[in-house]
Amino acid sequence: VVEEHVLTCFKANPPFIDDDEVKNWLMDTVLEAHQIVKRMANMQEDTKGMGTTVAICVVSGNDAFLCHVGDSRIYLYDEEEITQMTKDHTLVNELIERGAITKEEGKNHRQKNVLMQAIGVEMDIVPSIQKVELNGKNILICSDGLFNSLEDQKILEEQANEHGGRDNIAAVLIEGGR
Repeated sequence: VVEEHVLTCFKANPPFIDDDEVKNWLMDTVLEAHQIVKRMANMQEDTKGMGTTVAICVVSGNDAFLCHVGDSRIYLYDEEEITQMTKDHTLVNELIERGAITKEEGKNHRQKNVLMQAIGVEMDIVPSIQKVELNGKNILICSDGLFNSLEDQKILEEQANEHGGRDNIAAVLIEGGR
């Protein structure tokens, strides 16, 4: 539902004039998706409380506009390194940023799947949006099923399902231009 909404809105939108227009479109589209999923979730008893994550990338020349809610991630990578560009909207990540636990402790924390923001749940969300320069780097958008199975450096070398991936894995690779 979220993917369909984003793609439909993107196809219907005229070309963006400037950076602010891209960022406003991302914000509006994600907030609309949030309301749509929330209404759908409340239609039936067994779907109440249903939520999801979203990660979107809009590429314009050398620039990429990144937007996410939840713990789906966006990475930039080349032959030498991979860099996580998004910050997970999770309880554990908030604890790490406050210094309450270490990053290493967060990897096996019993509440590591608790989201502080998600699409469609009964809460206000604030999508994270940023602009980055690609400079020839590639983009990887992926769900937690991938990065919970592998360390960053192994993500591009191995197949997550062969390393005990226990969650659904979704990933999109976008090759950067030079």
